[in-house]
Amino acid sequence: MAKIVKARAFCNDEVAYLAWEADGRIEGCLGFMVTRVFLDSGERRVLPSWVAFKSQSNPDWEE
Repeated sequence: MAKIVKARAFCNDEVAYLAWEADGRIEGCLGFMVTRVFLDSGERRVLPSWVAFKSQSNPDWEE
């Protein structure tokens, strides 16, 4: 089974960029989601993404 060997995250309070490098193909992996957890309430919210797969496009940057 492949493993993630390097991960990086960059953000500026508005936009976050996440990237990882694996030592092989991660079987069945189509992408990822980021969940924000509010520490005071425990509320969880999945954050929107605007990135499309190679065969898709998103010129208007819709969620």
